[in-house]
Amino acid sequence: MNKEELKNDDEFISILTHELKNPLNAIKISSQLMEKEIRSPKKLNSQDYLLELLSKIDKQGDNILNILDTFSRVNKLRFLERSAVSVNQILSEVLENLRPFIINFNVKILTDYDLKMPKLLLNPGLIKEAFYNVVLNSVQVSDSIVISSEFDRESVIIRIRDNGPGISPENQAKVFTPYFTMKKTGSGLGLYFAKKIIESYGGEISFHSILNSGTEFKIKFKVSEIKE
Repeated sequence: MNKEELKNDDEFISILTHELKNPLNAIKISSQLMEKEIRSPKKLNSQDYLLELLSKIDKQGDNILNILDTFSRVNKLRFLERSAVSVNQILSEVLENLRPFIINFNVKILTDYDLKMPKLLLNPGLIKEAFYNVVLNSVQVSDSIVISSEFDRESVIIRIRDNGPGISPENQAKVFTPYFTMKKTGSGLGLYFAKKIIESYGGEISFHSILNSGTEFKIKFKVSEIKE
């Protein structure tokens, strides 16, 4: 294992540990309150109180399982082999997977795909995870999104442009950092993982955002054309 792999693994473990601390602390506190109430009942509706604490423990258990599932999928995907994939097809599959969110948020999606795109050597599951996180970020904050792909003979370029609230100048440097989020819910890891995945294949991800006007994410890959 080289130094870069060790660095990535250490960072991965550090983030996972951070994510698990809050739900584990919540379970510990609820357990202590349960023990205290069982040993010396003080609540008028002690049974209801204990059931409430049990419910909180159950919910935090589900939270931990979801966190572990997310990290497990990303960790496994890092080691999967590459294959020839169509970026346009991956984007279409991402939109299909996001359909419940698109309907729920009432978002209008427009697509403009370059039909003469070469295939790229990527892991389809991993790159789908990255695209999913970027598109979901826009779905949650806007009512109109334009997704386009372009081949310029040297690179494949994907653009995801929304008409959301935009990102303030002081927050723009934080967009790809772990745990940063401007939403009420969310781990703040989606765009961080997306960037890691894209860069692991030599790609680039950047964005341009204007406050109160929207944000455009740009993903760029050097071409590795696959002959059928």
